[in-house]
Amino acid sequence: MEGMNIVSEEERIKYPSSYRWGTLFNWILLAVHFSLLVAFGFTAAWIMVAFNTFSVFLYSRLFSVLKDKPALYMKLVYGEIILHMMAAVVCVGWDCGFQQYCFCVVGIAFFTNYVIMSDGAGSFSPMVLCIISGISYLFAIFVDIHMEPVYEVSPIFSRVSYTFNGILVIGLVTIFSYVYVTHIQQNETDLMDVAEYDALTQLANRHRIDRVLPIYGIDKDGSSVSYAAAILDIDNFKKVNDNFGHLAGDQVLRDIARILRNHESKEVQAFRWGGEEFMLLVVGDGSYDRLMEICEKVRGEVANNVTMFEYFRIVVTISAGVAANTADEDFKALTERADKCLYHAKGNGKNQVVGAREFFANEKDSDPAD
Repeated sequence: MEGMNIVSEEERIKYPSSYRWGTLFNWILLAVHFSLLVAFGFTAAWIMVAFNTFSVFLYSRLFSVLKDKPALYMKLVYGEIILHMMAAVVCVGWDCGFQQYCFCVVGIAFFTNYVIMSDGAGSFSPMVLCIISGISYLFAIFVDIHMEPVYEVSPIFSRVSYTFNGILVIGLVTIFSYVYVTHIQQNETDLMDVAEYDALTQLANRHRIDRVLPIYGIDKDGSSVSYAAAILDIDNFKKVNDNFGHLAGDQVLRDIARILRNHESKEVQAFRWGGEEFMLLVVGDGSYDRLMEICEKVRGEVANNVTMFEYFRIVVTISAGVAANTADEDFKALTERADKCLYHAKGNGKNQVVGAREFFANEKDSDPAD
């Protein structure tokens, strides 16, 4: 009807990851218990037939619990698995292999708890479940030693059952362990991106430099690899924020970052150095001359760029200081020389690039990069 907001079933689910994985798990368990119901029916193990009938009914109803209470769902599932395992050992014996599910519970418990906590749906203490699983395994050993099975099943059934249960346990542990590790690795990658990349400009930040330098063979305490670095600063950026607002300033930063990214390559990396400052890093022979050329291009492109913000046309300029390394110079000393050149550019009219080689020569002081 017109005016009604139709919400899909998926959008109504409070805990999507828990529901997605729980639904898959629940269908697997439902199919397994239905198969066991049929198998135990053929062997006339009526207690297990009744138990699996109850289990099939339980799992058919647990889909609704999973939507809103995934932690409660997992407690019920693991409770059913443990009880089913103990009942099967008592009824058909150790040789049918149901005690193997004690091992299955351990790996899956931690994965499902991780997913549920990631969804913000609470937790269910997987360590407690693992302890209970271990106690249940000891119970199965005790039963095997001191009791005869309630039902006598054929050796063929025992062998097929043991093999089926073993394959299912290995399969479940493998799948959930793989997904668990993959999730953790992806989360680590995402956290690394958050830590090492600037959210506003999408450029690598200062933390990323510590990882980039070794990739290029650069030692922060001194390196034989030739490289050059430039620090670039937006001229009069405070006026942009004061006159047009911080959102306008953010757009200017994004525009300049886009210009810098256009000059990135295998040997050229751009970073947000902090605030309105950026850094360009060039590695390889002739890095100083190449970086001076890139900075001049960037300076001209920034000066010709018009940032559109609402009804305003904003034009800014940048200044830059460039320095190349020597074999015994650490990265901090190089950036200090580049920074000194930058401040000279700022004080000498702005909108220009100053190189350490020329700057120190003009001061009658030999540049260590020569």
